[in-house]
This record gives sequence, C-alpha cells and structure tokens, in this order.
Amino acid sequence: MSISSKKRKNQIAIWAKDAKSMASSIVGIQENIKTKKISSLQDVSTNIETILNFANSMYVSMEEELGKKSREILKKKK
Repeated sequence: MSISSKKRKNQIAIWAKDAKSMASSIVGIQENIKTKKISSLQDVSTNIETILNFANSMYVSMEEELGKKSREILKKKK
C-alpha cells in the first residue's frame, strides 16, 4: 500500500500542529503553576487531561496512517 506524497505531507503538518499545541499547553501549565494561577490538584488534573487529549489525537492519527487499528492511550486501572 503506497501513500501519496501530498497526503503524507498533509498528515505530517497535522502532527506538527498537534505537537506544537501540546508543547504550548505544557509551557502554559508551567507558567500558571509558577505564577500560582493553578493552585489546586483539580486544576492541574484538568490541564494534564488536555495534554492527554492532544497526545491521543496524534497517536491515533499516526497509527491509522501506518495502517494499524485505531486505538487510544489508555489509563492504567488500579
């Protein structure tokens, strides 16, 4: 199965945008913690959930591009 060059470039652009958004979120969270805008564990948890969603989006997209069955990064059960 061959993937067209245009489609591959488009997919890489999407992944790059997702990675940039994830990095921006991490930097934002760090700044908010430093300036004490995030002070509760609930706030931190919500922000980490956002990063998880970005990561899952990238992971699923890459898996689909490789022809693998779409799946998500799952949280470990205790």
